[in-house]
Amino acid sequence: MKKIIISSICFVALLAGCSSGSKGSEKVCTMTQGASDELEEKITISYDGDTVTTIVSKTTIDVEKTKTGTTMEDLEKLAKDVDKVYNAIKGVKYTYESKDKKFYETITVDIKEENMEELQNKGMINMYVDEDGKILKADKLIDFLKDSGMKCK
Repeated sequence: MKKIIISSICFVALLAGCSSGSKGSEKVCTMTQGASDELEEKITISYDGDTVTTIVSKTTIDVEKTKTGTTMEDLEKLAKDVDKVYNAIKGVKYTYESKDKKFYETITVDIKEENMEELQNKGMINMYVDEDGKILKADKLIDFLKDSGMKCK
């Protein structure tokens, strides 16, 4: 009888979406950079417990505000090279576009145990992993982003 009651409680909790640990969390970190705030970055970290599952980095560069002389053509040329490197990595998707004198870049990293070694070998996540190198730690990554000047909510 106890097993039936406990099973019923767990089932109701699952239906309600309230089971502990089953629902992932998300943290969004943002930053504006540059002499005239020409670069905006938004990083969304999805995690379950303290294990990062996905990172999405969105960057917007207002080319008209840049003080470095960077042109849209410069950014597009660089993006084509970056596209080849990032999209060759398992679990990484890189996209970019230019529109209305702004350059938009999105990098999505799907973190799975089978691609952790490759992500580390490419230097993308080395400082945020656990001692075994198998789990990307959310708290380490978020602390690093905050220390880098990002605001996280």
